[in-house]
Amino acid sequence: MLIPRRPSTFLRYLAAALLLVLTVRLLTGSNSSTSWSFGGKHPIDNLVRAAEHEFAITLARSTNTLPAAAAAYRKRRGRHPPPGFDKWYRFAVETHSAIIVEDFWDQIYHDLEPFWGIKPAQIRKDAREFEMRIEVRNHKASTDSDWFWTKIWLDMIQTVEHLLPDMDLAINAMDEPRIMVPWEEMDGYMKKAAETRKIADVRTVVTEFSKLPPHEEAHEETPEEAPLGEQSDGHQPSWEHDSKLASTTTLGRAR
Repeated sequence: MLIPRRPSTFLRYLAAALLLVLTVRLLTGSNSSTSWSFGGKHPIDNLVRAAEHEFAITLARSTNTLPAAAAAYRKRRGRHPPPGFDKWYRFAVETHSAIIVEDFWDQIYHDLEPFWGIKPAQIRKDAREFEMRIEVRNHKASTDSDWFWTKIWLDMIQTVEHLLPDMDLAINAMDEPRIMVPWEEMDGYMKKAAETRKIADVRTVVTEFSKLPPHEEAHEETPEEAPLGEQSDGHQPSWEHDSKLASTTTLGRAR
């Protein structure tokens, strides 16, 4: 009995190539069922046009002068711009590093909003006691940490250290967050933060940040409240912690 020979390698590749060409032809042909069913246009085209229209409206709100940028800040944030806002504006303009549209920073301000509900002394204490941190004193940034991510952050901070006030920057060792704040606590901080949203009399506001002593000379400030959130030791079931982050009205908190 004769055993059929296997097709040569060339013939196998040729058959695969012809099948691929035929498939592409069917998918991209003008008479394909896909093109016909959408009337020649894909639904994503409408989404692209809507996004471009919305982005154009957002760009139209860009500011080109310092007074205009400050006014946009007050209107959207409900507060005066912080000290040094004029220096930041000049830096952005001179380096062509930003399109100044106040809307672009909404997510950042939303993330920072709870901290407006915490006493400044508590924030300074927590940052000063953080294991990995970058200190800025007299416009010079430094760190005692040898963790490689801290070094990378330090390199970036040093490019703008001449513009920064005295501060302690707490650095997370990894990308994952390590502090989880129960929803009830977060809601309380957000309510306190909302009370600070007001345009104060200009005669009562400060125009310079306060100086901070070196870390080894820092006096102990007594916080007036407990630290923000709680830290997991990594050995407890995650759901016990994660479920606390959800609103009390969600299924995640159902018992």
